[in-house]
Parts: sequence; C-alpha cells; structure tokens
Amino acid sequence: MAHLDYSERFEEGRLTALVMTTGRLLRDWYRARRQRHAVLSKQWEDRQAFKNLLGKEDWVYRDMGIHRGDVEFLANEPLDVNASAELERMRLHYRKSRYTV
Repeated sequence: MAHLDYSERFEEGRLTALVMTTGRLLRDWYRARRQRHAVLSKQWEDRQAFKNLLGKEDWVYRDMGIHRGDVEFLANEPLDVNASAELERMRLHYRKSRYTV
C-alpha cells in the first residue's frame, strides 16, 4: 500500500469547499433548532393559557357549553395538540347533538 503525504493528497479548493459546506450545515442546523424552540415555546405558552380554565366553577363550564372533564383531558394532551381548537370542536359537537332530535 502506497503512502501519500499531505502535500500529494491536497487539491486546491477542497479544504475551502469542506469548510464552507460545514459552515452552511451548522447554520441551517442552528436555524432549525431556533425555529423549533420558538414553536415549542409558543405551544407551551398557549397550553399555560388554556390551563387557566382548570378549576373554574361548574356554571362557567355550562355557560361555555363544555364539561369539566373535557378541559382536564385536553390540559394533559401533548403540546402539539391545539387544546383550544379541540375544545371548540367538542363544544360544537355537544351543541349539535343537543338540538338534533
């Protein structure tokens, strides 16, 4: 097996291309992480706002057209589930089933 020293293996521009490619990959990875962090932060804040519905009195839930158990169930769903949209879907389902005979 022949041994090549560094000067024989080196081609002009390959190192620069490697550095540039690595830099772009790191930049794109950082941007994706930052964007994912922003999404998770927003979902967490939305869920904390939704959890303000927990512990209300029963008349509040009746006025809203929902049940206490729905709020408790949705408060424990994963963050990627939009709890407010799901609660609205449940409310419309209850309302529709209430008025159909």
